[in-house]
Amino acid sequence: MKIAVAGGTGFVGSNLLDSLKEGHETVCIDRNRSDVSDKSVVADVSESSEYQEALEDVDVAFYLIHGMSQGGDFSEIERECAEAFRDACGEAGVDRIIYLTGMIPDGKLSKHMESRTKTGEILGSGDPDLTEVGAAIILGWQGSSFQIMYQIVKKLPVILGPRSLNSKVQPIHIDDVIYYLEELMTDDEARGEYVEIGGPEVFSYGELLEILGKQTGRRPLLLRVPFLTPRLSSYGMRFVTDVDYSLAKALVESIKHDMVVRNDSIDRFVEHECMSYRDSIQKILDERK
Repeated sequence: MKIAVAGGTGFVGSNLLDSLKEGHETVCIDRNRSDVSDKSVVADVSESSEYQEALEDVDVAFYLIHGMSQGGDFSEIERECAEAFRDACGEAGVDRIIYLTGMIPDGKLSKHMESRTKTGEILGSGDPDLTEVGAAIILGWQGSSFQIMYQIVKKLPVILGPRSLNSKVQPIHIDDVIYYLEELMTDDEARGEYVEIGGPEVFSYGELLEILGKQTGRRPLLLRVPFLTPRLSSYGMRFVTDVDYSLAKALVESIKHDMVVRNDSIDRFVEHECMSYRDSIQKILDERK
């Protein structure tokens, strides 16, 4: 198969390409050729005409682009990119699109999740069949969520967190995400479906920090401060982590919702046993030695 990965230099995209290149012809679509291999096509992700070379003869296209790190009105950036990608895939005759998004929680959505939901609607309105895959925190050294947690527990003896640290989340290791994505791309029954993937355990965000602290030899004191807003938490993160502020703000605003798998629809398509949270952390730390 010929497979295109839009956003292929990112955390998930680079891991996916590394796995796919063993048995498939792959194309990485990104803004900067210096970041990618010689099997890449640099394209302005908001211009459908620039996708044509990349999408020629492509069977499956993965869409892993987000605009949060661009700052400003990232939702407008994401809308333009999704529309351009949808149109280009239709013109090129791409058979299907697989879109990795966040878990869509109940209740009022953050701006980040509203944009992710809209992106799915746009991609699904074109000719190629769409499979949406929702995930919460994806664990890996290069992942922004893991880096935020890791840097916090390594640098702070006392962690002042908002009440939303009590929200529940179901983290999943990057290797398990890649396994699901590869399996879904050849499953015809998953066309037109939205599925959710997660590890075997559910924790509060506070528990994630406490467990990570113990496994890295730290035991930070975690204090939940009711009046600490997501905005204040994001400002504080600027001085503790090196994660982009716009991205950190969007992620912090999202944790007020529970991010857990609400149905087992993925089991209809893929049988897989995911790594535990503790095993995931240990694998990440071992690979950094």
